Amino acid sequence: MSKLVNKGFPKIQGAAKYKAVAKHIRMSSNKALRVARQLRGRPYLDALRILNCMPYRACEPILKVLRSAAANVYENMRLSYKSLFVLRTEVNEGPPFKRFRPRARGRGYRIQKPTCHITIILQDKHDPNSFIAKKKNMYGKQNKSTWF
Repeated sequence: MSKLVNKGFPKIQGAAKYKAVAKHIRMSSNKALRVARQLRGRPYLDALRILNCMPYRACEPILKVLRSAAANVYENMRLSYKSLFVLRTEVNEGPPFKRFRPRARGRGYRIQKPTCHITIILQDKHDPNSFIAKKKNMYGKQNKSTWF
């Protein structure tokens, strides 16, 4: 049997997305997700302000991932931080750390400490294929042809 190889398929053209990932963060995914939901769809500088003001422990690793994604954009594409916005934030469960707690009579109880993976995707709002540009084209133009 021969292997199937993807040859000659054109790449799908779309807006560039810039991503940063942090894996095995020692925190519950629910606690990190509570903070990450606040950043979706916001400009990069607003997201930084929000994370600096929030009192949660999940803000520190999310802030590191957000800064890392912005640094990837700056180093690779030389885009301004002002033109970036948070397209998507994902917080997924990671593998639990397994520990044992000593108990009476030589027994041990299992303890599972949760971990999570944090992914942040940034996009340039001036890119014509970006989500914001498409949204403006969809709702910004008025359709002059009416059928009634």
